[in-house]
Amino acid sequence: MDNQRIRQTDSPKLQSDVLAEPEGMEALREARKGSRALLRAADDVIKRVLSRNSEQFLEEARQHGGQ
Repeated sequence: MDNQRIRQTDSPKLQSDVLAEPEGMEALREARKGSRALLRAADDVIKRVLSRNSEQFLEEARQHGGQ
């Protein structure tokens, strides 16, 4: 992973969600230092948040679409 995904956390909502994860703050801090292992950890946290946010969005869309 390169720093592209880390830069995506410039989105205030995504950054807030990532930092809310238990290891999010440390992973992002270390990722910015360039540690490959921690870049992967940050990538995993970001992917998990994006996936969860997507699932929530789809669920909300289903609820609103079905009414």
